[in-house]
Amino acid sequence: MTSGPRYFGKYRATVLPGLDPLVQGRIQVQLADRYGLFPSTWALPALPFAGRGSAAVVALPPTGSMVWVEFEAGDPDCPIWTGAFWPEANGFPVKALVGATPLNPNIHLQTTTGVSVTLSDLPATQVQVQTPTGAMVVIGEAGISITNGKGASIVMTGKSVIINEGALVIT
Repeated sequence: MTSGPRYFGKYRATVLPGLDPLVQGRIQVQLADRYGLFPSTWALPALPFAGRGSAAVVALPPTGSMVWVEFEAGDPDCPIWTGAFWPEANGFPVKALVGATPLNPNIHLQTTTGVSVTLSDLPATQVQVQTPTGAMVVIGEAGISITNGKGASIVMTGKSVIINEGALVIT
């Protein structure tokens, strides 16, 4: 641990480009309050789950993203990135809120290009995987629907398989 001033609380920082040489989910950030214009030392992630072997929930923020940084025991040489935020309201993935309420929230994962996975307790769309080009898989209580975003579709409901909106029906 470094002697000297301690830094407690959360600090806003910007993710810098770089690949973690130890492959531990670490990132480097620019944090003017502590490092000025220089990059931080490697910041360890605070993940929601990490277990023995490879068990983990990991999502690394892309370069330029805004993250929250804290310091282990206040030590400025031991940064930890604890989460991310959007500096502007228009950055939030609004799709994450479709059908969601505080009593029935969605779990939504989305890449920077728009590929998304949504898990919901809503009966119609319990699992939804979607690409930016419109290809989609939806699994719900009523069945499973697969579309390619270009007009082709397969819907499985009950004992029926419906291809291309009824062009072929198998029962």
